[in-house]
Amino acid sequence: MNKIVVGLTGGICGGKSKAAEMFSSLGFAVVDADVISRKVTACGTDGERKLAENFPNALTDGVIDRRKLRELVFGDAASLEKLNAITHPLIAAQMKKEIDACDNSFVLAVVPLLFEAGFEKFCDFTVTVSCDEKIRIERLIKRDNITEELARRIVNSQMTDSVRESKADACLYNDRDEKYLSSQVGRIVSELSAKVNENRNKKQ
Repeated sequence: MNKIVVGLTGGICGGKSKAAEMFSSLGFAVVDADVISRKVTACGTDGERKLAENFPNALTDGVIDRRKLRELVFGDAASLEKLNAITHPLIAAQMKKEIDACDNSFVLAVVPLLFEAGFEKFCDFTVTVSCDEKIRIERLIKRDNITEELARRIVNSQMTDSVRESKADACLYNDRDEKYLSSQVGRIVSELSAKVNENRNKKQ
C-alpha cells in the first residue's frame, strides 16, 4: 500500500501539536520527532552517552539535565551545531523506521526542524504552522517556566515563519481560534485525499 507522508513543521509553541491532533482525528498516523528525540537520548541509550561525552557541563549527578543542556546550546551556535550533529542522525533513522512501520495511508511526521535538518526528504508534502512571534515567546515562557531571554534565544535559533512558508507546500495560520485552524487542516486533507484518489484512478 502506498502511503503519503506529510511533514508538519513550525516555530516552537506555534501550534504544531494542536494541528497534529487535528490531522490525527482525520485518520493520519502521527510520528513526532520530539517524542523520538527523547526516546533516542533516554537513559542508557547511545544517544545519552554521546551527549554526556560532549556536554559534561550539562550533567547533574552523572545524568543529562535537559534544562542545563538547553541553556548551554541556545545562544551558542557551535554548541547547538554539535548537539544537532549528534541527535539528528539518530532521530532520522528512528523516524524512518516508524514511518515505514505505519499501516495508514497517510502519515504525519511532526518535525520542528524539518527544513533545517533536511527531514523533508522523508516527505511527499510539507506543511508549516505560522504564528505571531510575540505569542509564541509568551507561550514558551509559560510552558517551560523559563526567562524571556532564554525564550527569545530559542525562538531566534530557529528558521523564521516567512522562510518556512517559502519552503513549505502549504501553510496553516494559527492566528485565530481552533475552528479556523481546523478548517485549514480539513482543506489540506481533502486536497491530499483528492490527489491520491485521482492517481489511483489513473492507474486503473
